[in-house]
Amino acid sequence: MKSDHKIQLFTDCYVKNKKSVMNFIAARITNSEHAEDLTQDVFIRLWKHIDALKPETANALIYKIAHNIIIDRIRHYQKETDFANYLQYTHDLQNNSTEDNNNYKELNSLHKQAIKTLPEYHQTIYLMNFNKGMKQVDIAQELDISAKCVYNTIAHAKRIIRKHIRHNYSPSL
Repeated sequence: MKSDHKIQLFTDCYVKNKKSVMNFIAARITNSEHAEDLTQDVFIRLWKHIDALKPETANALIYKIAHNIIIDRIRHYQKETDFANYLQYTHDLQNNSTEDNNNYKELNSLHKQAIKTLPEYHQTIYLMNFNKGMKQVDIAQELDISAKCVYNTIAHAKRIIRKHIRHNYSPSL
C-alpha cells in the first residue's frame, strides 16, 4: 500500500511538472499531438515506481522517465517505419522484374549462408534479434548474460554478415 506521504509527493510532482514535461516531450518528437499521451505515460511510469520517489530527486526521476519514454517512442516509430518500408519494398519486388527478384533471392541466400558461418552462440543471439525481433535486454535476460555482451555479439555478427555479403554478392547488371 502506498503511503499518504508518497501519494501527496506524487500529486505535487504531477501538478508542478505536467506542463513542463509536456513541453519537454513536444520539443523532442515530431508529432506534438502525442506529447500529451506521452506525458501521461511518464506519470503512469512514475506511479509504478512511486517507492523510488523522493522529494530531492523527483524532478530528475521525472525527466529521466520522460527521456526514456521519448527514446522508446522513437524506437517504436523507427520499427513501424522500417516495417512499412519493408512491406513497400516486398510489394515492389513482386511487381519488379525477374532480375530484381533474382538479386533479392541471392542476397537472401547470402544472408543465410553468412549466418551459418557464425559460431552457434552468435547465431542464437543474432537470430533472436533478427528473426524474433527481441530487444537486446530481453535476450540478455532470457540467456542470463549481460546486455553489453548481447550488444557486442550482435554488432560482431552484423560485421561478419556484411563482410560475407560484400565479398560474395554480384548483382545482375
